[in-house]
Amino acid sequence: MPTTVERVAEVWARQADASWSSGSGYLIAPRLLITSTHVLSATGRPEPGAEIKVRTASRTRLWSAACTWSSADPTVDVAVLEITDDDWADPPVAPVRWGRLASRRAEVVCQASGFPEVLAQPDGVRERDQAGGRVNPEAGAKQRRYHLQVLNPPKRRGAGSPWAGMSGAALFADDLLLGVVVADHQGYGGARLLATRAEALFAEPGFLDAITAPAVLEPADLARLFSPPADRRRPRSPAALLRADAEAVRWFTPRDNELARLVGWCSTDEIFDARLVFGAGGLGKTRLARQLVAHLRREGWVTGQVVAENAAALPEEPLSRLRACDRPLLLVVDYAETRPDVVRRLIENVGIDDGGAVRVLMLARSAGQWWQRLTAKSDLMEYALELAELHPLTALPTRTGARETAFREAVVDIAAQLHRVSGLQETRWPDLAAQVAPPDLGGPGYGSLMRLHLSALVGLLQAGPAPAAARSRTPHEKVLMVHENRYWRRTADTVGLAFLSDDTLRNTVTIATLFGASSKSQAVALLSHVLGLRDLGENELLVVHQWLSTLYPSQEGEWGPLEPDRLGEYLVGTHLREWPDLINEPLAAASPTQLHQAFHVLARASGDHPHVGRLLKEQVVGQLARYGPIALQVVIETEQPGYLISALEDGVAGASASDEATLVALAGSFPTGAPALNLLVEPLTRLAISVYGRLTGEGRTNWATPSWLEAPIPGRVRSYGTTEEVFP
Repeated sequence: MPTTVERVAEVWARQADASWSSGSGYLIAPRLLITSTHVLSATGRPEPGAEIKVRTASRTRLWSAACTWSSADPTVDVAVLEITDDDWADPPVAPVRWGRLASRRAEVVCQASGFPEVLAQPDGVRERDQAGGRVNPEAGAKQRRYHLQVLNPPKRRGAGSPWAGMSGAALFADDLLLGVVVADHQGYGGARLLATRAEALFAEPGFLDAITAPAVLEPADLARLFSPPADRRRPRSPAALLRADAEAVRWFTPRDNELARLVGWCSTDEIFDARLVFGAGGLGKTRLARQLVAHLRREGWVTGQVVAENAAALPEEPLSRLRACDRPLLLVVDYAETRPDVVRRLIENVGIDDGGAVRVLMLARSAGQWWQRLTAKSDLMEYALELAELHPLTALPTRTGARETAFREAVVDIAAQLHRVSGLQETRWPDLAAQVAPPDLGGPGYGSLMRLHLSALVGLLQAGPAPAAARSRTPHEKVLMVHENRYWRRTADTVGLAFLSDDTLRNTVTIATLFGASSKSQAVALLSHVLGLRDLGENELLVVHQWLSTLYPSQEGEWGPLEPDRLGEYLVGTHLREWPDLINEPLAAASPTQLHQAFHVLARASGDHPHVGRLLKEQVVGQLARYGPIALQVVIETEQPGYLISALEDGVAGASASDEATLVALAGSFPTGAPALNLLVEPLTRLAISVYGRLTGEGRTNWATPSWLEAPIPGRVRSYGTTEEVFP
C-alpha cells in the first residue's frame, strides 16, 4: 500500500468563528494534497484566503496551504490543497495512480490512513490510524461512494463520531487511490466509513486540471493482473525512452487505420472474440495495443495489458473477478507466442458465452505452430479461437512520407524528454532537434517504428555535448550502446561497484537480458555464474542484483531486460561474438523457465547474428537431454526456428541407444496436431519420424504416436514416405 508516512497528512483550517477544524489528507503529487471540503469549512464552501495548515505524518512543523479546487457538488465533498510555503521540502513522491472497482464481486480489501480525534494524545498531537477492511463494489453506488467495512472499529461514545478527524483520508485498494473518506455511516456504529469515489471526482469540472498530472482510472481490483498505463518514472537511461510504456513519442497517426480496425472489432455484437496481431519486432505492435487500450478506457471499457510471464504468476484473486466485470473487458497479451498458458488461463476465467463483451488481443512476432497448438489445447480453446482473426502488421511504406513524419516527430518528442535522463539535464535538447538530419529512410530496416525512434535518439545524443566516437555507417544500435555503457559505469560507481570492469558490467547486463529471475535468491544464484562475478561474495552479489533492478526495473521478476527487444538482441548478438563461453555456466544453472526465456532471446538474436544460432545449436546438441524438450517448445513458438531445428535433428541423429529417456522426453513435447506452417511441416515431421522411429526400434512397440503422423505426410515431405514405413 502506498499510504506511506511521507504522504499521509493532518489538515487544519481556521473557521469563521476563529476556531480550528481538523481532518486528514494525502499527498497526491509534489505540494498537492487531497482532503474533504467540510474539513476546510462547515458550510462546504471554503473561503478564499482562509488559513489552512498541513502536517505530514513524519514531520512536526505545520505548513501553510491554500485551497485550489473544491467540488461544486456538496455530495462530492472533496478539495485539493497546495502547500504554499517557499521552504517546503518536497518528499520524493510520484503522482498517485487512481482507480475504480471494475468487478461486481464483493470483499475487496482496502485501507485508509488518517488522524482521528480518538487517537489524540494529551499534548494534542494525534496518532495516525490505519482503517483496514473490505469494500463491496455495489454498496453506495447511487451516491457515488464506497462503503469501507472497517475491521476492529472504535466504539461510538455519545453523539459524536469515533472517526472525527478521519475525513479527507485517501482510500486505497492495492496501489490505486479509490476515493476520499468523507463520512461515517451512522447506521453501523462506527463500523463503516464512506468515501467519495474517484470516478465522481473525475467527472467534476476542473478536478483533473487541479491535480496537474495526467490521470486515468485503472481497475483497482484487477490491478495486479495488468501493467500500469504508462511508466511515469524518470527514465534511467537514454534507451528507456524507446520503450513503448515510456510513451516518449506521440501516437503515430498513419497507423490510425490499423487502430480503427481494432476499434471496429471491439464494437461488434459478439460476446467474446479474440484476435492475433503479429509482425516483426519493432513494427509497433505494443504501441498499437496501448493506443487501443487508452481509446477503449475513455469509452468506459475495463482494459489492461496482462503482465504475468506464465500462468503460475497470474494472481488468483483478481483472475477470479474477470467473469464479474461490470463493463466490457479488453485483455492484451504481449509476446503471446511465449505465453500460451497465460492466454489459456485468461480465456478459462472470462466466460466466453455469457455476461458482457470480452475481447482478448494477442501480440506476437508470428502466427506460427504455437497458435495451432494453443487452439488445440482443449475444446474450450478450440471453440474460443476458431474464428479469431489473424491481423498482420506490416512495415511502413517507403514513398508515402510516413517514415519522414515518424522520424521528425520522434526527434521533437525525444528532445523534449532527454533532460529527464540522469546526466543529461544540463543540455537544451530541443534546441538541437533542428540539427538532426534523417538517415536514408528508404534503406532496409526503416520500415520499423523502433528503428526510426532509435535513429532519432542517436541523432540527438550525437548532436549533444558528449557524442560517441562513430563513423557515418556505424549501426545506430552500436552508438546507443556506447551511451548506455556510460550509464552502466556511472551508476555502478555510485553504488560501490567501481571495482567491476566495463566488460563485467556488459557481461552482467547481457545475462540479465537473456535470463529473468523470479526471486532474489534465484537472481543471486544466477549472478554467481557470470564471468567477472564468480568470485564475489553473497553481499556483493546482492549489490549487483540491486544495481540491475535499478537499471532495468520490472513489474514481473527481479529485473527486466535491456529494451526495446531489438536493442537487447543486438547486445546479446554482439557481445556473444566476443565472449562465446559467457552463456555456458548460466545455462547449466538456469531453471526451465529461465531456459525458455533465454532460448527465445537467443533464437530471435540469431536472425541478425548467425553466430548466436551456432552457439545455441552447440548447446542443444551437446546436452540434448537437458535442452532438447525446451528447444522443441521454442521451435513451435518462435519466428526464428532454423538453428533449433537443425540442432534437434543433429542431436537425435547422434543419440545413443542409452538415451531412451531423452527421446521419451522429446516425444512428449511434440504438438498434438500437424504443423500449421509450411516452414515447419518438413523438419518437424522428419524429426518426429526420427524420434518415434528410434523409440519403436528400441522395443517400445506400444508407444502412442501423434495422430498427425498416422496419415500420409503432407506437402513437401511426401518424398520421405509415409508413417507406415516407420511404424509397420
